[in-house]
Amino acid sequence: MNTHAHAAWQETALSFDVAGDTCVAVLCQPEARPAHACGLLLLVGGPQYRAGAHRHYVQLAREVASAGHAVLRFDVRGMGDSTGQAAGFEAQDADIEAALQALQQHCPAVQRVVLFGLCDGASAAALYAARQNDARLHALLLLNPWVRDEQTLAQTQLKHRYLARLGQADTWQRLFTGRLGWAALRGWWQAWRSARRPANPPTTTADYRRTMQAGVARVPAWALLSAQDSTAQEFAWAAGQQTEWRSLVQRGQLQCLPLPEADHTLGSALARQQAAAHVLQLLQQAAGPAPV
Repeated sequence: MNTHAHAAWQETALSFDVAGDTCVAVLCQPEARPAHACGLLLLVGGPQYRAGAHRHYVQLAREVASAGHAVLRFDVRGMGDSTGQAAGFEAQDADIEAALQALQQHCPAVQRVVLFGLCDGASAAALYAARQNDARLHALLLLNPWVRDEQTLAQTQLKHRYLARLGQADTWQRLFTGRLGWAALRGWWQAWRSARRPANPPTTTADYRRTMQAGVARVPAWALLSAQDSTAQEFAWAAGQQTEWRSLVQRGQLQCLPLPEADHTLGSALARQQAAAHVLQLLQQAAGPAPV
């Protein structure tokens, strides 16, 4: 194992097996003091540029470790440096379970864990919470979670794209001069029709969104929602309009925390600082007094 040390944290590269494949991970721990009992496991969504979500995860892990918490970030099978075939976010339970075991094996002080996921990594975290009944889970931190269906997409497009354009003088000028194409008008019409459908369309028991809701009902969740991200806008609409999500909010099992001016992968320093503050607040609440 390779180790990279800093005054406040140290990083160790490691790997672990999942059903015959090898997942590559980096454990970031506080330097020169025991870790708190509550650690953090980072789940990445679909393929991202290394300068995007991945770099954010490096920075977040180091900041959290500097505050006294162990953090493990890893590539699921078929992604990044890990071997195997990518199975998609709906089939990552074995990867998450193995990562939790690796975190505790290499940092025995960790007894409880917060799962932090981006996009469909957030969805994978909620699915794991629903299906595994893992007593180690303390909470879920869901950054711009993926819950897309036809209606969430239509509502977001209607509000944040089409209706916003109605307030722009250029849109009306193009309409009255015939420069607004039929494709654009058809898009408006289709979005309006989809948005007019009932807020709770019939779903099957196999629908991953229902399973996510069961996970949030079992493990308290905080949704961090970027103001400039369409995925976050879709989730915000669902949390306010769809019965099951709204009930979770009303019962206090799901809290939605806005990140003003943030994009999908927290590209700005301010957005990263805001997200890190929420993560640290939750971890510190879970950890209790610092170990001595």
